Amino acid sequence: MGTERVPSLLQREDRLLVAADESDDVGELCIDFILKDSTREAAAVAVTSGRNSAALLDRWQRSGRGRFRDLSVLAVGGADRSVAADGASQSALGLVQSLDESITVTELVERIQGQLQEWAADEVALGVYVDSLDDWLDPKSYIELIDRLSSVLSAHGGVGVFRVSPDVRALAAIRSRFGAVIELDSDGVRTAPTEEPVPTEELFDALGTRRRWRVLRYLLGRRDEPTDVDELARALVREDPSEEAVQKRYVGLVHSDLPVLADLGVVTFERSRSVVEPTDRIGSVEPFLALADAESTQQV
Repeated sequence: MGTERVPSLLQREDRLLVAADESDDVGELCIDFILKDSTREAAAVAVTSGRNSAALLDRWQRSGRGRFRDLSVLAVGGADRSVAADGASQSALGLVQSLDESITVTELVERIQGQLQEWAADEVALGVYVDSLDDWLDPKSYIELIDRLSSVLSAHGGVGVFRVSPDVRALAAIRSRFGAVIELDSDGVRTAPTEEPVPTEELFDALGTRRRWRVLRYLLGRRDEPTDVDELARALVREDPSEEAVQKRYVGLVHSDLPVLADLGVVTFERSRSVVEPTDRIGSVEPFLALADAESTQQV
């Protein structure tokens, strides 16, 4: 497998999500994406957890056909057997640094940024590969890592590849961060279009109340049609269908909840007609609702 399988996708985008289990094909795809068709030498950082980093470096050097001038692996956790006792291992293949699992997303991004800044003056093509880190980061933290690294990559003109397991929780929410998604299975490569991403921080702020969870769940069940706000208010106060309760809920919807969700881009709200309708982006909310439910259940 190589760039000939997905040439236009590889040339257009600077970030790629690969939803697949680890395999040689995944490794080849990541290398092709970082190198693209440039004739420049390249330098790349790989972030892994629980893998043999020396084997990864060897694969990248061999598959890179001599194009990688520098490679660095940041191995999170203590499962990497190729790292020396002092926490680092230097070889002809590249540098492996072992990071404690207590490292934060911010600290990891700063470590990657420092490495890219060091290479930037050498005028090499820059790339970052982030492996599936589901044994270290929960989906919310992984999305935070994606967003922070995306800003760093844009600032340095680099490209990034992120791999997740195809059955990872909140896959739809993770996919919404990318313009290019490739799902790799036994049948080969399948590219998947993605919706415009909803900003993660804003999304979690918007889902800060159970009241809005109920609004979104109701609208998710009526994606293809507008909903009258009065009807929505009555549906949300079914336990107490008094006119006073309906009016109170209606006011909350009109002056608080619906404007927030409209600003987020998941609904359109016509105040003059008192009508709300989901947009195509509302699908990206479902995984976050599932996470919110799970967290709520754990707290009970």
